[in-house]
Amino acid sequence: MSEDIPVALRRLVFERVEGRCEYCLLPQAAVVYRHEPDHIIPREHGGRTEANNLALACTRCNRYKGPNVGSFDPQTGNLVPFYDPRTQVWRDHFQLDGPFIRPLTPQGRKISQPPPRPPVGSGHTSTGAISLTFHYALRPRISATQAASSSSSSGGGG
Repeated sequence: MSEDIPVALRRLVFERVEGRCEYCLLPQAAVVYRHEPDHIIPREHGGRTEANNLALACTRCNRYKGPNVGSFDPQTGNLVPFYDPRTQVWRDHFQLDGPFIRPLTPQGRKISQPPPRPPVGSGHTSTGAISLTFHYALRPRISATQAASSSSSSGGGG
């Protein structure tokens, strides 16, 4: 899917967030499968392959988001756009709680929901809370200040 992204652009996407998934903060060093550039607005919906439309995503987050721009909030049933790491601040939508990410907004609730089953080849072997526990336990525990700093340096500062 992202094979046609130039090497220099892939490198920029990886380096600006120090190899962390921009949706769950999981570092590349903690997983076997390579993080990949995600089109925030997918090409299927007119998104361009340029730095301000690409986010680094772990396999789980990228497959879960898929070619979508939004989904239904599990609490309200309202259609909400997905969190956009280029225009939004991570800490406004999520909160670190040990190895878990707690949603603070409808966008956060949807991204924080586990997929119905793990994507094939994602490295995740179970569903539900166990999958989330495994996924987020691999992510180093970082302070809210560090999360804010990552968000600001990745262009998510507003």
